[in-house]
Amino acid sequence: MSTRTETVSADEQHTAAAAIELEDLHVRVGDASVVNGVSLTVEPGTMLAIVGESGAGKSMTAKAAMGLLPPGGYVSGGAIRIGGRDVTNLTEDEWRRIRGSEVGMVFQNPLRSLNPTMKVGTQIAEAIRIHQRDLSAPQVKARTLELLDQVQIPNAARRFDEYPHQLSGGMRQRIVIAIALSCAPRVLLADEPTTALDVTTQAEILRLLGDLQRSHGTAVVLVTHDIRIAEDHADRVAVMYAGRVVEDGPVSDVINRPHMPYTQALMTAVPQPDAPAHSELPVIEGRPPDLRSLPVGCAFAPRCRFATDVCITEDPPVEGLADHRYRCWHPLSNGGPDARA
Repeated sequence: MSTRTETVSADEQHTAAAAIELEDLHVRVGDASVVNGVSLTVEPGTMLAIVGESGAGKSMTAKAAMGLLPPGGYVSGGAIRIGGRDVTNLTEDEWRRIRGSEVGMVFQNPLRSLNPTMKVGTQIAEAIRIHQRDLSAPQVKARTLELLDQVQIPNAARRFDEYPHQLSGGMRQRIVIAIALSCAPRVLLADEPTTALDVTTQAEILRLLGDLQRSHGTAVVLVTHDIRIAEDHADRVAVMYAGRVVEDGPVSDVINRPHMPYTQALMTAVPQPDAPAHSELPVIEGRPPDLRSLPVGCAFAPRCRFATDVCITEDPPVEGLADHRYRCWHPLSNGGPDARA
């Protein structure tokens, strides 16, 4: 399922290539198929949100794009291209050269991402030196202070000499973002970057990512379980289930006119602030499938109220318009299955 249908020649790739493109990507970890044919394109200066429940394959897709799959994990098919360059089969040494300079990553837990024994300024400076060896020590420090200002750290000169435990959770996450941006990568992967933060700080971090995306032309891939975060901050959204993209398109189209019942279920499962006191929290009934033994038909069928025999026995094709696609035998139309149901 691709968010862009046109192609470019090899000669055009350097100038016209997307920031990052996944083509029919398959990833296995041991005997589990954790990513199953994901195709996505993210243009420079845009944000794509990948949403879904835990185990949907969101983080594994992002880690594959960063060359950071866990032990036993490997790309079993498809391609990963960054700036038009195929990076699917890079060696670890080759990945080290492009991490930071071409693609950066912001992880869930900033405290675990930072070295507790090193000052935060030193950690940012270290990331700069790895990829920009020609800079002098004063130039590296100046660049570090510039990054601290960019991620809106107050009193940057003082914070430079502080340790991670001296900073709040939101400020630690800003430091992690500064490290990821230290060499101006064309792609920034943010894997649940606000999970450990309070609601107010979450909004600040997401707003910061959006500001950096627009001001630097960075392509941002935001991994989140909360489809409302995608609604508020992303340009496009890709909904994943059982290692597949089951719906993708412009965020306003997907949110306002979902075709896949799973997308609608994710939206319904978001707690409503105006719900009556003591009302039950909305949930999606059932459990995601075992990725070691995926069903023959639609993986969501056992949990879907619209499922019929064809859903259980046959894999749904990719349908819809070029800019808004979905996988479903009975897509939603005005709140229910269409005439094929």
